Amino acid sequence: MHDIAVPDQKLIKITKQAVLARQSYKKKVVPDYVVKSWQVSQKGGLDPDCTMLTSGSIDPDTLNRISDYKKYIRNRMDEYYNSKHDLLDQAGAAIFYLDHNLAVFSKGGNGELLAVLKSKNIRFGTSFSEAFMGTNAAPLAYKRQKTVWIYGEEHYLSMLKDYVTVALRINAVETYMCVIIFPLKNFNGLSRSMAKFMFETEAAAARELPENTIANELLRLVMEQNNAVVVMTDATGNIVWVNNQYENLFRKGFDAVVGTKLAATLPELDAAIQGCYSGRPVNMQEIYLPGLPSNQNHFFMTCVPVQQDGQLVGMGISMTFATVLKDQMSAVMKKGAFFTFDQLKGRNKKFLYMKDLAKQAALSASNVLILGETGTGKELFAQAIHNGGKRKNKPFIPLNCAAIPRELIGSELFGYEEGAFTGARRGGAPGKFELANGGTLFLDEIAEMPLDMQSVLLRVLEDKVFTRVGGNKPIDVDVRLIAATNRDIWKEVNDGKFRLDLYFRLNVIKLEMVPLRERMNDLEILANNFVNLIAPVFGKAIDGIAPEVFNLFARYSWPGNVRELRNVIERCINMCNTNLITLADIPHDMINQLSSEKNFELYENPQVAQYNKNIPDYQDYARDRLKLLMIKHNGNKSAVAAELGISRNTLYRRLQELDG
Repeated sequence: MHDIAVPDQKLIKITKQAVLARQSYKKKVVPDYVVKSWQVSQKGGLDPDCTMLTSGSIDPDTLNRISDYKKYIRNRMDEYYNSKHDLLDQAGAAIFYLDHNLAVFSKGGNGELLAVLKSKNIRFGTSFSEAFMGTNAAPLAYKRQKTVWIYGEEHYLSMLKDYVTVALRINAVETYMCVIIFPLKNFNGLSRSMAKFMFETEAAAARELPENTIANELLRLVMEQNNAVVVMTDATGNIVWVNNQYENLFRKGFDAVVGTKLAATLPELDAAIQGCYSGRPVNMQEIYLPGLPSNQNHFFMTCVPVQQDGQLVGMGISMTFATVLKDQMSAVMKKGAFFTFDQLKGRNKKFLYMKDLAKQAALSASNVLILGETGTGKELFAQAIHNGGKRKNKPFIPLNCAAIPRELIGSELFGYEEGAFTGARRGGAPGKFELANGGTLFLDEIAEMPLDMQSVLLRVLEDKVFTRVGGNKPIDVDVRLIAATNRDIWKEVNDGKFRLDLYFRLNVIKLEMVPLRERMNDLEILANNFVNLIAPVFGKAIDGIAPEVFNLFARYSWPGNVRELRNVIERCINMCNTNLITLADIPHDMINQLSSEKNFELYENPQVAQYNKNIPDYQDYARDRLKLLMIKHNGNKSAVAAELGISRNTLYRRLQELDG
């Protein structure tokens, strides 16, 4: 009932490409005002492939333009705005309020979406005008003075292609704009209805209608959008309100329930909330209600007492289906797997072979064993395998076996029952296998697992059944296991530290990560990718890395692999005060380490250098070598000459030759 047809994104993209290339295109695929906006955006010199707005899109005068009227309305309607933002939060959407210059002066809604948009530089002061953001709903709604919807590829900038923007111009004492942004993949008819209601209430608020009417309607919508069963009572336990979920579950209308005693209607709840009558809240109490279907009778209940002047005036009771709570937990756990194969960058043949093998592994249900040195990206590959397979919408649960004390690894893996040991949490706790059910369990540093626990793990992998620590109830589990280690696991087997049968059980599909020193042709790709990812976080506009830095990097052995490279790039970005990372930005401890590396001294003789194709031209090497030593010794030529074993005159001559 809530589905709605979203315009054909592929067809829109083809149309936009034709328009921007000044070629003929199929009419009526998009509105004419969108086509004109594309042309205006192109004429303004905007890059359609832009993924983040420049700092120039921030209007520095926005704060000065927030008038007393806007402050008054926001303060007077605080409850209304908070309720509206809560509703948008549940829908995964965000709202931006723009002044007459189309600059953001307030925002609200889903925190995760706001954070993503902020990383694209959509924040306080950002201008939504065509001059900076290209085609989007705000400038078009401002011109047309009506609600405008822009879907995905209809936006000019690629940074907005995954969203729907809808905007309306509010004409009040002061004109301003409301823009709501929905993720395109979740957009439906309910989203459209929600935006329509938001704009209607915003216009009403601007006309200073009684805020209680609006706030109450928003509160009702929030309650009805909630998946939980909600009951409200007065201080004596009489039911005063229930939501639609209650009516649908118990097949009782609102009028038939309101006024009855909770103790008579739902005695299981009344017994569980006795503490609330004395003002103590009840959190996540497990409840079973007889008479309901087995898949709808298990809840987790929260009861909050409502007090006024120190006296109990009522209670709010929320019951969340256990199945819904489990799905929500799975969704949270799923966020542990961020990386996909598209984000694994490189062109090295060995690396690409392993990436292709991992893609095949993603389509399988078999166990995977990932071997490789520290920092080679074992967990990133595990995440990509999870996100590339059928379990991608299920949990991805990582556990570092080396980080868990020997005596706790059993409870971490399989959970425990209440009273299983001193300090065990009331009600017990699920383990990683239970949390990963239906999804993927990633066991890093598997070679660190104690032998006795290896036996238990093997049995669970074979039988797909386990029991919690201190329990006796068997729990069925469906988990895809990915294990990793930086040790020589075959040596561990021969030394009797790792079970041979478990090794064979894990080693169905084996991936061997390529160390960075064996994929140096990926160095530039990886380093520039890290610059693009990290520099915006620090608010720095860095265009790239100087060639002499890459010459330097090429001679380093990178014992920490890709992780070390990322850390070095982050440190360079911190030090860099220009738009280019140079030798002056290299951390001094790395300079000292490079200077002492055997590989760095090996090619001092040009006759030796010419036989090694991995080393850049000797003149480049000599220039970089001198620059590096000048930085290391803070320009002290005597110290540089001494380290090179040459006289100061020879050093001056070499410096003059390089400058020439």
